[in-house]
Amino acid sequence: MSAASPAPGTPLSCEQLARLVQAPLRKRLGLVVGILVSEILLLILFELPHADALAFIVAGCGLPLVLWLRQRDPGLPLLVLVALQTLAVFGTPILMRNPNLNGYSAEDIFSAASEILYFCLALCLGWIFARPGGHRRPPRFCWILKFIRAEKPETMQRGALLLTTAPALFLLCNNEGWLDVVFNVLPNGGFSLARTLFDAALVAGCLIGGYAIGSGTMSGRARAYFWFLQVAIVLLNSASILLSTNAGMIASTTLGLFLGARRPPWIYIAVMLTALSILNLGKFEMRSRYWSEYTQTRISVVQFPSYYAEWLRHSADLAGSPSSSGHHPEAGQRLTDRLDNLQNLLFAQEAIEHRNVPLLEGATYSLIPPLLIPRIFWPNKPRSHEGQVLLNVHFGRQRLEDTFSAYIAWGLLAEAYANFGALLGALFCGCTLGFAVGHLERWVKPYPITSLQAFFFLIVSVNLLLSFEMVASVWITSVFQMLIAFIVGVVPFAEKQRIESVLSPSP
Repeated sequence: MSAASPAPGTPLSCEQLARLVQAPLRKRLGLVVGILVSEILLLILFELPHADALAFIVAGCGLPLVLWLRQRDPGLPLLVLVALQTLAVFGTPILMRNPNLNGYSAEDIFSAASEILYFCLALCLGWIFARPGGHRRPPRFCWILKFIRAEKPETMQRGALLLTTAPALFLLCNNEGWLDVVFNVLPNGGFSLARTLFDAALVAGCLIGGYAIGSGTMSGRARAYFWFLQVAIVLLNSASILLSTNAGMIASTTLGLFLGARRPPWIYIAVMLTALSILNLGKFEMRSRYWSEYTQTRISVVQFPSYYAEWLRHSADLAGSPSSSGHHPEAGQRLTDRLDNLQNLLFAQEAIEHRNVPLLEGATYSLIPPLLIPRIFWPNKPRSHEGQVLLNVHFGRQRLEDTFSAYIAWGLLAEAYANFGALLGALFCGCTLGFAVGHLERWVKPYPITSLQAFFFLIVSVNLLLSFEMVASVWITSVFQMLIAFIVGVVPFAEKQRIESVLSPSP
């Protein structure tokens, strides 16, 4: 099976799509490197703090990007996504001069940046080891959803809108309380399973829709309806004052647009980040008014105009006078403040090196196997955040009773450091993640982008993009639950096809 582009009207394989994405990235690599180097030089020139640490982070994150771009037979750029996420969550606090770093010395921050460099080196090593020489035997069959199986563009369009409309209707019905009677009679875990199923459908729908819009195959009316659904879902999700619930939809749409157009969707990213940044400013004030012990008041759709108008007023007041924070010290938080895994790594490093808190020696990873049992079969199963709870209680960030109302984020690298300490934690996390990423990239290469195998890969990609605040137990159980829900939800609508017939032009 050739990696060259197929005839018009036939779906691309994942390897063919990867080649099309790789080409423009190669052309822009010099520009990206130049911008990053210039930022570091400016930090040094104006003697701003932590320029050496930022240089280590940039160098480490650049290695996976260069490695993927040099491949002659690339897979979809999952390694690149990991590198970009690492650069964002560890480099942003230094660039934005996040005040959370003020309590740490320059030596501590440079030491943490060294751990990030070791992690990136291990990531590359694991990725290379997962991609041995030679070609694996291409699979003969794949599973494809019936409503996107044909070569006509309108079938992909129909599938995207169907998979996006269903979650929007679920969110509407749940927001209005119309599903309460149903979930009251279902076994414990029924709502969680349903929510996971619709989340998986939304991720798949946004991936397909973003790809169809980016590649120019979606009609004008369908595009308008797709964007209307996105606005509706953002409003329905944000009514709970938990803005992170929009992350999966935004990440999957961004990825779909990027793969379809083969360039970053800057306008979409700017619009979504601007909207969420505005809401993020006033969210703590809204929580003080509408939350009681972390239980939010249900807001009906008919109340949305006045509800969001009040929210925007609070955000505008805080934007105009950030010092006049209301009832919460976090009021007026910038969205970029959430991209702060460096603080988590520094906290673990300080606790182990200076306060002599003992290492967990893999305790948070041993919790994962029992968490994969569905709650519908084990109603008293431990919380999926049990690893996060263990970390926060062990290191004194929270009391056990506090974890029932809120969780403090960690991230995969900080968790590995807390388990195995300096160097070993970075090597374990990097090699494991790189090995998994390399295997996934290699496994999905021959499958068409319309296959369920490709959808699963892209769902994993989206979840990995959102993993920067998660620990391994949360991320793995989230992916596992979404995979099960996706399989259960789409198997009735899928059929088995020969890959040769899918990737070959019709006679």
